[in-house]
Amino acid sequence: MISPYVLPGIATNKMLCSNIALKVAEYHKMTVDEIKARDRKRKVVEPRQLAICVMLSSRISTKDIGKFFGLDRTTVLSAKERIDALISTEPDFRDRYNKVKQYVTNN
Repeated sequence: MISPYVLPGIATNKMLCSNIALKVAEYHKMTVDEIKARDRKRKVVEPRQLAICVMLSSRISTKDIGKFFGLDRTTVLSAKERIDALISTEPDFRDRYNKVKQYVTNN
């Protein structure tokens, strides 16, 4: 196993993606595999997009996030735009996003 202390850029981003995805999955009572699945149902897409936004706010690159989810980087950017639009127009969604982000950072 490669130590994250030896190669901080490579191992750390993958570990961060995994940890964030796990916390978002726990919050939504799902598994990481469900969030990473190619499912387009809203109950799966929304947590995936929330995880992507939290990852981006953690300064993980779109390329690394895309690699983690098996998505193109433009799809990652599209998810970010969608969540940003929901945050700016729906106060309930903004509260949910903040709760998810807080859950990820505090647990």
